[in-house]
Amino acid sequence: MKREIIKAQGLYKSFTQGNKSIEVLSGIDFSVREGETTGIIGASGSGKSTFLYLLAGLDRQTEGEVAIDGQSLSLLSETAMANFRNLKIGFIYQFHHLMPEFSARENIALPALISGKPRSEAFSLADQMLLKLDIKRRSSHLPSELSGGERQRVAIGRSLINNPSLVLADEPTGNLDEENSQIVEELMLDLTSSLETSFVVVTHDESFARRLSKIFVLKSGKLAERAA
Repeated sequence: MKREIIKAQGLYKSFTQGNKSIEVLSGIDFSVREGETTGIIGASGSGKSTFLYLLAGLDRQTEGEVAIDGQSLSLLSETAMANFRNLKIGFIYQFHHLMPEFSARENIALPALISGKPRSEAFSLADQMLLKLDIKRRSSHLPSELSGGERQRVAIGRSLINNPSLVLADEPTGNLDEENSQIVEELMLDLTSSLETSFVVVTHDESFARRLSKIFVLKSGKLAERAA
């Protein structure tokens, strides 16, 4: 049996507004094994992005535990968490969050450079990723010179450059037209499959979600698997 990449147990997340405590997530248990692709769907405001941020260690749960590749995130300091995330977790945002002053090639290479890889190796890996993403011809362009679809391809390359155990994506095609959405979806599925990376995506796109190994619905703070 393939190893467990994500194990979340008893996740609760609450926010305080004035004198009120608002519970967004209510005791979620969730796991993903190596190479699985998983969709998270639900109404706007149901807590999907919050849940994804907890899995990435970008936010802390009120109660419960998240472990990635056997490492409990709550045991890591902020610095250790940042280093762990850079090596083990790729994150793709709805808005690409590329560094505006860096070229496509430099943006993709950045996580590899941060992890300590030699500059020549980091840029060699970036060049390979640009080829896989079919945007090698745009490698020297700044984000402002790229189309929305090209920027999101660069974001995918950046998320995968360190060959992470897990890629998390928050509405990665939410800002794209239908044609570019399909291109980006194909690239994500092809690359995560070839790298045997576990993939969890929050999406409103039902047709995309149906192509994944599993679909979960988040409603009223609870997460439930939906039958195929």
